[in-house]
Amino acid sequence: MNSLNGFTWIDFQALRRLPRATMGIFVSSYCPVGCRHCAVSASLDMPNLSSETLIRAAEEMSRLPELKAAAITGGEPFAEFELLNSLVNLFNKADKRVVIYTSGYWGKPKDLRKAELVLQLVDGLVLGVDLYHRAYIPDEDLINALRAARESGVWITAQVIRGVDGGAHLAYAHELLEKAYGSEWENQATIEEMPPLPSGRAEQIQSFDLVRGAFGERCFSINGPTLLRNGTLAACCNEDIVLHKGPDQLRVQDQGGLRQSLEALERQPIVRYLQEIPPSILLSLAAQSLESDLGDQPRRMCQACWDFIELYSQMNASQRERFEKLANAYYEITSRPFDGELSNSHLDKSKQVSHV
Repeated sequence: MNSLNGFTWIDFQALRRLPRATMGIFVSSYCPVGCRHCAVSASLDMPNLSSETLIRAAEEMSRLPELKAAAITGGEPFAEFELLNSLVNLFNKADKRVVIYTSGYWGKPKDLRKAELVLQLVDGLVLGVDLYHRAYIPDEDLINALRAARESGVWITAQVIRGVDGGAHLAYAHELLEKAYGSEWENQATIEEMPPLPSGRAEQIQSFDLVRGAFGERCFSINGPTLLRNGTLAACCNEDIVLHKGPDQLRVQDQGGLRQSLEALERQPIVRYLQEIPPSILLSLAAQSLESDLGDQPRRMCQACWDFIELYSQMNASQRERFEKLANAYYEITSRPFDGELSNSHLDKSKQVSHV
């Protein structure tokens, strides 16, 4: 089952809007590349960790009827080939889509044949294609990886850092894809610009802090939790959450089975709110309930979510009741289907009579 059947990045993103339709697997923080912009501070040391717990939970994940696609991340998944191969085969047998987030470092001729065994069973690769990776991975290795993916029928998404360094990362992605696939590269790949996450080693890159915003859209990452190697389930794919930082409410330890862990996570009130309302709106409503001005401050990606959780944890019973009413009213208004025309006279401000 691969992208020869038509599965692309757009299809994957559409699935992320549905609860449990996609889930992540974080194999480890190990990566042999060591880019200075790594949001997980990926280690150059191979972990001495058992994969038994992860495989057992992944098997249970593959049996979830709601699950349509599994996203395997790290670190560098291809650096732990035996584990990656086991996971890919497991999901392939269960007739689930597989997307791998990778650096493409395995494009060296000596590694390609082994990588191709996995690529034959994969639907999509998301490659970090930027100047930070280029400092560690030669262009020819990335081009080899891109061409090997094409030969296996895998759709490629080049993930590019947005909003920093004057568009140089985007220009490099265009250049690399054209070298790999020619002028009609858009038939083989997609470029997806992502805001940088100033976490891990990336906290030291000052230009990353320039990318701020309210992030007023819903976060669909909350619909697809990420399974960690020790059986912990993280509510989203944020690297800090995966590495046991940030709000504890966004993680649950192994509850004796993946389904039990999923249910425990989804019982968290904050998770239910985040599935329905944008984090920035939740933060504003929480600040209003507490009569706080925190909701008006600028913040980086994911910070609105964390600040909302902090304010929610400070609320007493009456404040939570007020917040719940505000959140329910917002959800009702924004989810109500529009079934009429805006031509009614009482909606036309120009026809209103002033009583001032």
